[in-house]
Amino acid sequence: MWSLYGKVALLVAVSCLALFGTTCQANPELCKKASPVTHVSADDPPYLLVHGTQDPIVPLEQSVVMRDALKAVNVEVDLVALEGAGHGWPINSVFGQQALARVVPFFARHLK
Repeated sequence: MWSLYGKVALLVAVSCLALFGTTCQANPELCKKASPVTHVSADDPPYLLVHGTQDPIVPLEQSVVMRDALKAVNVEVDLVALEGAGHGWPINSVFGQQALARVVPFFARHLK
């Protein structure tokens, strides 16, 4: 499994208004059920999380929370924080190439 700057810990997010029509503060159970980090288990596949340190949409903390949850159940996980990267990058950009340099070996290792 790999994630590029995705929301994984909705309870950490400030608001899920666009997703649910309510905030996580107002309806924490709904957000907990929808949050991927809630469903982490020891039988999950290896993860590669790639996240920009300057992402203005999804804070890097989201990937840190997911990484820590996966590590807690001994799932292989690698978090790549692209220094200075925002949210989303064309594959031919510097950040896209940095991400690709990690994604290709990850897939080569795990998709045999």
